[in-house]
Amino acid sequence: MTASDPMIRRASKSLRLLASVLAAEGPAAVRDRLQDRLAERRRSRSFPANEDAGAFRFPLVNLLATPPDPRFGGVQTQYAARMAAESATRPVATLYPEGGGLRVDGESGRLRRSIRSAAGNPGRRPALEDPRFEEAAARLTRDLGATSMHVENPAGFPLRSLVRLAESFPMAISIHDFSLNCARSDLLEQPAGTFCGYGASDRRCHACLRADRPVEMDFPGAYRRAGRDLLSRARAIVFPSEFLRSRYAELFSGIDPARFHVIAPAGAPAARAFAASAPVRRVAFVGSVTAQKGAREFGRVVSTLGPRFPRVRWTAYGKGDPRELARLRSLGRIRVRGYHRAGTLPRLLRDDRIDLALALSITPESYGLVVDECLAAGVPVVAFDHGAPADRLRAGGGVLIDPSRGASGLAEIVAGLLDGSRVPPRFPGKPETPDAAELHLALYRELGMLPG
Repeated sequence: MTASDPMIRRASKSLRLLASVLAAEGPAAVRDRLQDRLAERRRSRSFPANEDAGAFRFPLVNLLATPPDPRFGGVQTQYAARMAAESATRPVATLYPEGGGLRVDGESGRLRRSIRSAAGNPGRRPALEDPRFEEAAARLTRDLGATSMHVENPAGFPLRSLVRLAESFPMAISIHDFSLNCARSDLLEQPAGTFCGYGASDRRCHACLRADRPVEMDFPGAYRRAGRDLLSRARAIVFPSEFLRSRYAELFSGIDPARFHVIAPAGAPAARAFAASAPVRRVAFVGSVTAQKGAREFGRVVSTLGPRFPRVRWTAYGKGDPRELARLRSLGRIRVRGYHRAGTLPRLLRDDRIDLALALSITPESYGLVVDECLAAGVPVVAFDHGAPADRLRAGGGVLIDPSRGASGLAEIVAGLLDGSRVPPRFPGKPETPDAAELHLALYRELGMLPG
């Protein structure tokens, strides 16, 4: 083996990945992915390594289970927007896994530095406890002079380890999904791929989890107990919607409701008033192209209505499962736009003159930022009547469908919008969402996690 062999293997792997993405999502998606990777590299390099942690001090450390880059999803997108605002008024330190260890990026005024631990990364599927993660996270936090933590989402962290960290550091927790109730936080019961109803029993949950991983029989119960312990230890629990807050109050009854707070995500654009176009001629699927987000229901609708409405243009926006993307492409009627950069969906919808958006998650969503993006673009939304998006769409701007009606009910509603028998929804618009950064800063000060 020559010295260049590892470089050749990495280059070959990158080329294969590039070819795969190009085939699945198209050249525009490849361009956007490359632009995001370049932006991530610039962000990372803007925090030069500094072994002297004492060079800058932080009262609070925010924990993320991934790097703080928007391509990882909605949690990271809203976190990046919020930190951009918070960093103007307080020192910001973000702790996240990198390589085999942990990294902290600290920003205080114009000063940016990073410190690292060689160990402590809990991995993609963390165990309930991880002493190396606990030790590394606690040491980095103390090195920064921090006395408190904010876990931006528990998903991806060992729950019992977070409980132990909360014993040493006053902790706030943001909840963005059902990851404290089940390790499969998308609520898709496997192998059936249907909504699990928030976990009917430990036995049924065990059967679901072991579909793609080795799981001990007592794991589901132990997992939920760890989730309850974490909620009990937290000084404050922040939810993006009243829907998620109320579900957690039911699933984890007995937790002090005074510690529950609802703060809508940062970066959610305000919806503007609009009257939807008629007749509808351009229909878009929005959200990740996965089974959980309703990609198969979208495919069935196109298969049913495509021949009947040959002039309608169908588009799918968003990254996703290569198999689901291939399935949509195989129908021959769908333009797959694929991955797009965070915050650009409203512009894409306007540029492509989309008349109707389909946000089809088959399990209840905790917020659904994509719905706000569609309304901000003046595009009405069809969605299943569950979760936080349905709560917002009841104010106008959308059509809600009983989830039990599935793809057939969806096709019936969409057909009415295409043939003109159903009037497209109007929307009066809504005011700006309260400033998430200001609300978090006020909460930190109330809890004594930041100076007054």
